Amino acid sequence: RTANPTTLGGIITLVVSLVIVGSVLVGIIPGLPTLAGGFEVFFINSVGLPFNSGLIIFLVLFVAAIYAGFKLSYRLRSQLLNTGMLCFVFILIGYSSYLIVPIRSSFHPTINENDPEDVLSFVSYLKREQYGSRPLLYGPQFNAQPDHYEEGAPRYARKGDKYEEVLPRAQEPGYADADKMLLPRIYSYEPAHIQEYKKWIPDLVEGQKPTMGQNLGFLFKYQMGHMFWRYFGWNYIGRDSDIQQAGVVTPFSAGANSLPPRIGQSFAHNNFFAIPLILGLIGLFFQVYRRGHDALIVGLLFLFTGLAIIVYLNQPPLEPRERDYTFTGATFAFAIWIGLG
Repeated sequence: RTANPTTLGGIITLVVSLVIVGSVLVGIIPGLPTLAGGFEVFFINSVGLPFNSGLIIFLVLFVAAIYAGFKLSYRLRSQLLNTGMLCFVFILIGYSSYLIVPIRSSFHPTINENDPEDVLSFVSYLKREQYGSRPLLYGPQFNAQPDHYEEGAPRYARKGDKYEEVLPRAQEPGYADADKMLLPRIYSYEPAHIQEYKKWIPDLVEGQKPTMGQNLGFLFKYQMGHMFWRYFGWNYIGRDSDIQQAGVVTPFSAGANSLPPRIGQSFAHNNFFAIPLILGLIGLFFQVYRRGHDALIVGLLFLFTGLAIIVYLNQPPLEPRERDYTFTGATFAFAIWIGLG
C-alpha cells in the first residue's frame, strides 16, 4: 500500500499477487506434503526407522525453520520479512483443515478414496492423480496422437516394514508440437466428449486440428457461457428447475402454470424477475462513479473467483454434476454490488 498509487504500481502488484497465488497452489498445497513424503521414504527405506519417523523429522525441521525465520526478522528489524512469515503461517493454519482427510481415513470409512491415511497416499489425494491432468496454457488438442510415452514419477506403498515402489510406473503420453496449441480448450479424446464438442462447435471436424477460433468458441460458449454465466443467471435472474443442465428463467419466460408439474411446481423453479441483477448493476455503476478504485478491487475479486477459475479448471463437457458451487466467491463479490444498489 502506498500513499500515491499509480497504474504501473497496480499492475506490478497484480503480477506479484498472481505469482504468490501460483506459489501457494504449486509450492505449498502439494509441495510441502511431497517434500514430507520424500523424508518419509528416505528415513524408512535408507535409515531403517519405523513408519512416520520421516514425517516427524520433517515437521520438527519445518517448525524450527519457521522459528528461525521469525528470529531473523526480529534481528534484522525487517517488517517485510516478519509480515511475509506471518502470511506464510496463516496460510498454513488455513491449509491445516486438510488434516481432517487423513484423520478420517485412519478410521477406514466405507467411502475412502485413495485411502489417504499416510503422507504418501495423502500427496496422491492432493494432486488428484486419480483424475488425471488437464492442459492449461499449452497442450494437445482432442485428436492429437501420442508420438512417445514418458515414465511418470515413482509411487510408493507400504509393504512389510518399508515402502516399495508401485510398478509399473504410469506412462505419460507425449505429443508433437504440431499437435499442440495455446490455451487448449478442446482437448479430451473421450468419444462422449468429442460428440459434445461437435454439438457446441458444429463446424468442428474430427480429423482436423481445431482452429483457434473454434477453440475460443468452446471457451466462450460452453465453459464461460454454460458453466459460469448460466449459474450466474440462476442466482440473479431465475432458475428453471433442479434438473441437471437446467436453464435460466427470465422475466419473459412462461409462467409456472404452463410448465410441466415436475418443473412448474418444483421449489427449485424460481423467477427472480432479474431484480437481483438490476440491483447489482446499479450498485456496480454507483461504485464506479463514486469510488472507482474500490470498484476495480471488487471487480478483480469477481474476475479471479469466477472467469479465471473457468480458465484454470478447463472443464470438459458432460460434467457428472452441476459445478455452481465452484464460483461461490464470485457470488460474494456480486452480492457487494447488490448491497450497494
